[in-house]
Amino acid sequence: MEMATNEENAPSEKEEVKNDDRKDESKSPAVEAETELETCRKEVQRLSAIIDNIKREAREAQAFAELFPEVKADEIPDCVKKQAETEGIPVVAAYAIYDRRRTLERKKCSEILERSAARSSGMIAGGAVQEDYFTVDQIRMMSPREVRKHYKAIMKSLSKGKN
Repeated sequence: MEMATNEENAPSEKEEVKNDDRKDESKSPAVEAETELETCRKEVQRLSAIIDNIKREAREAQAFAELFPEVKADEIPDCVKKQAETEGIPVVAAYAIYDRRRTLERKKCSEILERSAARSSGMIAGGAVQEDYFTVDQIRMMSPREVRKHYKAIMKSLSKGKN
């Protein structure tokens, strides 16, 4: 008998659903205002983060322009941008690393060429002098500015290498 009494006293599933609906409908204006306020706070935080990011990028661009005035933003190699992104460092720092490595590689190549020239027996009599000929390795070591400066000679060098 007790089981029957417990079952009779328990609210039906329909009544529970109706009670839940009443709770949702009866949100007080204060609760709604608090919810809206929290949404606004999150939006302000999101927008603040965007503004901070824009300011940081502007500072980085200014620093880059001051340190590397000869390099335009579209001339920055993709490897530099990728390094800055993956390592979480400013583009100016990544470019400085890139530029230093490139300078050291050029210096090393120059030293090798000087040593080779010192060991060389010199020009062979009657040999033709090739002016403005660049190897593929020399072209790769050039800056964008140097490539523009020697563009015609580079194109001639590349066409000679294909024949």
